Amino acid sequence: MGLFDRWFGKKTAVEEQLSPKEHFTREVEQLLRARPNTTVRRGDEEFTLIINVDGRESTAYLGNTFHDTREVEPERRRELINRLISGVAEPIPVYGSLDEVRGVLAVSLRGAFHGQQGEALVAREFVPCLQEYLVIDDPKRISFCTEEAASVWKSSVEVLLDIGRSRIAATGARTSQDARGVFSVDNDDDYESARLLLPGFLERFRDKVKGRPIAVVPTRNQLYVAGDADPELVISLCELAEREYVASPRRVSAAVYSVDDGGRVVRYVREAKDAAALRVRTSHVRFEGNEYSTQREVLSARPQSDAFVASFASLESKAGETLSWAAIGSGFLTWLPRTDIVAVHVGNEPSFFSWAEVMRVAPHRLKLVPGLFPPRWETLGDFSAEEIAQMERFPLS
Repeated sequence: MGLFDRWFGKKTAVEEQLSPKEHFTREVEQLLRARPNTTVRRGDEEFTLIINVDGRESTAYLGNTFHDTREVEPERRRELINRLISGVAEPIPVYGSLDEVRGVLAVSLRGAFHGQQGEALVAREFVPCLQEYLVIDDPKRISFCTEEAASVWKSSVEVLLDIGRSRIAATGARTSQDARGVFSVDNDDDYESARLLLPGFLERFRDKVKGRPIAVVPTRNQLYVAGDADPELVISLCELAEREYVASPRRVSAAVYSVDDGGRVVRYVREAKDAAALRVRTSHVRFEGNEYSTQREVLSARPQSDAFVASFASLESKAGETLSWAAIGSGFLTWLPRTDIVAVHVGNEPSFFSWAEVMRVAPHRLKLVPGLFPPRWETLGDFSAEEIAQMERFPLS
């Protein structure tokens, strides 16, 4: 089952014929075929079209626009559909210099493309399983910027991302607050979640909330901020993030974030060892597990080396905390996800070690696999008996 199948589910031929998605697909197909020198056919993935304009072929995923047009006024609906069609049927503008592109650069926060994007994109890891992407937002489309396109601008990734952040920062953030003290960003500009990328944005809520500021960004258009003083409110945000993340085709994260002492956005780790702390931890493991599981499906389906693509799994500690773990195969190459615990076979039984302990004793046994996000590490031979003896085992019971 493909990624889009899992999001939307397969339907029978009769259901598909009568479904809102089918009607929407046919509407878009008709509009595209009315354009000169344009042909269109259905893609292999559900809700995708393959469009050929003057010999230039591209793939369009209709899910985002379908979602955006379901409950809007007819004029706005036409505007969104026309933007989709212009974006896929007209050539992408070429920006030959930084001065030309500066005014249309922005940034977006989201997870990985899981191998569906053929070209390398300008991005950097923001927090585990989330990246900051450079995007080009011109009047007809928002497109992710490729490394090839950016190479002609002769600027570093950080400079380009800073320009993109500055554009969003200049628009400000309109916020509202509900009775529980939860703030929401209400700009309605498709960059709500991206404001978490702005330096100091979340830190500025310290004086507005009770406790440490925490944030959730379940979808591209949602950013909620609250304080962590009330454990019930923390649990409620976890549930909100997971619910919205699962329901949206433009999902970002089901986890909770906060700031460290330097104001940098990090995974939220609750100091109090209570039910809220356990719920927060579970949200992180579920979210990261979903990202790694989708990546594993893609990697396992395409030709590659003889590497065993290890699964991202979870277990419960003796304190009731949800922890992530993965196993290193003995005697063969493993591509290992970043997890809390690593299982290594010693004889016939697995021994469990923390990720930090493995990296402390035997960092030379793991090499970062280039070009993968979320990151994986390639194993370089089995751990020696001496290395195993130096590592402190992780207590699971």
